[in-house]
Amino acid sequence: MSQSSDSKLTAVDLKAKGNELFRQKKYDQAAINFTKAIELDRSNAVLYGNRAACHLALKRFVSLTIST
Repeated sequence: MSQSSDSKLTAVDLKAKGNELFRQKKYDQAAINFTKAIELDRSNAVLYGNRAACHLALKRFVSLTIST
């Protein structure tokens, strides 16, 4: 997907994409989508939890403590 297409996605779209990638065990890509969604909707706690789940699956425990 191109950068311009990504910029048109909503936080809900990015969350759905991240969820699908998580189900496929593509945790790095899922985390990227959750991060992009967070940038659009910082008040949605579920996005932070989903991104944390990706880091846990990847055993990136340090990322969990410093993530914003």
